[in-house]
Amino acid sequence: MKKIIVLLLAIAACTLSVAQGDISQKLDSMMTIYANCNKFNGSVLVAKGGRVLLEKGYGFKNVSGRTLNDANTIFQIGSMTKEFTAAIILKLAVQKKLSLDDPLSKYFPSFPKADSITLKNLLTHSSGIFNYTDVFDFWKQSNIPANEQMVLDTLQQKQLLFSPGTKFSYSNSNYMLLAYIIQKVVKEPYETVVRNWIFRPLKMEHSGFDFKHLQSTDKSTGYWNFSAAKYVEGPPNDSSEVIGSGSMYSTVVDLYKWHQALQAGKVLDKATLVQAYQPFKGPYGYGWELDSMAGRKTVGHNGRVYGFESKMIRVPEDDVFIVLLNNHSDGPWLHEIALNTMAFLYGHPFSMPEAPLQLTEEKLTVFTGKFAGDKDHIFEVRLIGGHLFGSEGDHPDHMMELLPLPGNRLKFMAHVGEEGFFNVEMDENGNAATMRTTNPRGMKLIFQKIK
Repeated sequence: MKKIIVLLLAIAACTLSVAQGDISQKLDSMMTIYANCNKFNGSVLVAKGGRVLLEKGYGFKNVSGRTLNDANTIFQIGSMTKEFTAAIILKLAVQKKLSLDDPLSKYFPSFPKADSITLKNLLTHSSGIFNYTDVFDFWKQSNIPANEQMVLDTLQQKQLLFSPGTKFSYSNSNYMLLAYIIQKVVKEPYETVVRNWIFRPLKMEHSGFDFKHLQSTDKSTGYWNFSAAKYVEGPPNDSSEVIGSGSMYSTVVDLYKWHQALQAGKVLDKATLVQAYQPFKGPYGYGWELDSMAGRKTVGHNGRVYGFESKMIRVPEDDVFIVLLNNHSDGPWLHEIALNTMAFLYGHPFSMPEAPLQLTEEKLTVFTGKFAGDKDHIFEVRLIGGHLFGSEGDHPDHMMELLPLPGNRLKFMAHVGEEGFFNVEMDENGNAATMRTTNPRGMKLIFQKIK
């Protein structure tokens, strides 16, 4: 009898392994399609019920060095930082070192109308405080180190957008102020507190703050433009300019450790997390964005820093975790990828882009040339670095990649909602003669080759 039980357990384990392998393979195929469509370039980790289903990098960590992303690649994660800032504030509240009902005036007496703004308002983006990163040409100043007084001077010149506690308006300023409050209460730099209270206990050894000066072979390069037609690096930014709100860097592996610790109650107790995951005046709790995907309530956060995009999705009740770290901000489809991943994990229907054909330059050349809709609308198709690109008129800087598909079709995917096909008709020599498409307004367009 014992031998039969052992045999049955062995068969069950083998079946589970095959099933998980099949899921992992399908997730990898999904990510590969998005990578080949140039809509994902980075690292991903997907886990469910304590099992990692996919942990992999796609595309280039650095284009000029031809180094590739993997699960250990380090990315700036932008506003995901807010989860960690919120966790420290909530820990301090549990320790009775502050209260979420504390007025901002307790910490910044000279701040305008600070008596009417609470820490809860800061956590939930219901303070009405102007968004610091919305200052004119912020990207030009983002490389210059900032300090508390500089930030306060900027914010105190701006009027509140609404009465605190009445509306939701996402503002990085809220979490910058929370970071300064952490420093006042703990009497240590914000970065030191996060390292000592979260990174070290959780062994998040590849997470930190000063990405600009990070010396690591795992460090990725962020790109504003990312295609064979043009690679443009994003400008460097000093983490002090977005302290507490967007200053962190990390890896998919470290962020999974964060998820596991939250699930196990190692960061905050269950009652505090339940409170943190409740919406207040908007789709936001205490440091977590709230949404619904595949019929499940999700918590997580998006992130965006020059040249980097990131997205984390968690379903605490099912122990589901999805994180996507992308080192280009040139129209990645992270939300759609997350939606499709969630749909797949829960057995819901979803649609994927067709996998583009991998054609030689010789076979791609037949699609190139200039095509005219009328005398005022010229569309040119070029071959650059083994990829097809299209641009209207004399605007080569505004090129979109054209992905070859079966049936002489060229797919364009500028941004989510801005996609479609060119149906190409060939001449007797096998070269493109006519291109037909339908614009978003339903108008049919025909372009005839003129050169």
